[in-house]
Amino acid sequence: MDVINLDERREEAAQPAYDGATCTCGEAWFVLDGDNTAPNGAVCMTKEGVVTGYTGRPRCMSCGQIYLKPPSYK
Repeated sequence: MDVINLDERREEAAQPAYDGATCTCGEAWFVLDGDNTAPNGAVCMTKEGVVTGYTGRPRCMSCGQIYLKPPSYK
């Protein structure tokens, strides 16, 4: 019996373009700065681990800039 490695024959699935928030430096990863009640910020998640809400200020992991929503978003 021959063994066929299907991974070698599969094409990589195309990844959708990222359309989430980015810092002005281009970074897409943020940490949450909190306050005296939650110094590191806090999140709410589904059982699957998807973040559904947060408290704190998103700060860019690369340059440290606080993320501000664009004026077109309310």
